[in-house]
Amino acid sequence: MKQLLVVMIALLMPVTALAKDACKADREKFCKDVIDAKGKVGACMKQHQPELSEACKTQREAAAQCKADREKFCKDATFPDACLDYHTAELSDACRALRQAMANERDQGTAKMGKDEGTHTGTNQGTRPESETNKVDQPIRINPPSNDATKD
Repeated sequence: MKQLLVVMIALLMPVTALAKDACKADREKFCKDVIDAKGKVGACMKQHQPELSEACKTQREAAAQCKADREKFCKDATFPDACLDYHTAELSDACRALRQAMANERDQGTAKMGKDEGTHTGTNQGTRPESETNKVDQPIRINPPSNDATKD
C-alpha cells in the first residue's frame, strides 16, 4: 500500500520536481551541522524523515526504489546505469519516473550550450597544438639510403 501511495504521488508530482534536488532545503534545514562536519547526511535525513517535505520524501522513496531495482536487475553489472536503461520497462514506476526526470534535466542542461560552444571550429582549426617537444631542437633525421641506391 505504501508503494502504491509513493507511485501515485510520484505520478501526480511534476516530473521535473523529482529530478531537481527536492531535498536540498531539508538537508540544509535539518542536517547543516552534519554537512559542515562532512558526516553521514543520509543517516541524518533518515532520522528527520517525518519532518521532511513531501517532495523530498517522494524523491527519497524513488531513490530507494531505484536502489532496489538496481539490486534486482543489475547486481553484478559493470555499468549499472546502462543496465537500468536496458531494463527500463521492468523498473518500478517511481524509479522510472525519477530516471526520466533526471534524463530530461540532463538534456535541458546540454541544450543550453551556446551556438559556438562545443564545436571544433575556430582560428586554430587544423594547426598542430604547440607542445614542449616542438620547442626542443631536434636532431636532423637522415634516412639511410634504400637498397636501390646502393646497387650501382
